[in-house]
Amino acid sequence: MKIALYQMHVIPGKPEENMQKISQWFDQLSEEIDIAVLPEMWNTSYRLSDLNQLADEEGNVIIPFLKRKLKR
Repeated sequence: MKIALYQMHVIPGKPEENMQKISQWFDQLSEEIDIAVLPEMWNTSYRLSDLNQLADEEGNVIIPFLKRKLKR
């Protein structure tokens, strides 16, 4: 089993920019990766005071994004 770990500087309050970083990383991954591990709160960071505005509570953005990137 091959596992890829990604450590990144999460941009606080910028989910779109963080998704772009993840997208570029996924595009560089080998087809042989079984599991990709992302940082905790990689899309919103720890802006807890803004979390209600930043959160994708139902996963309507993040889940389709991850599914698209993982089906290569």
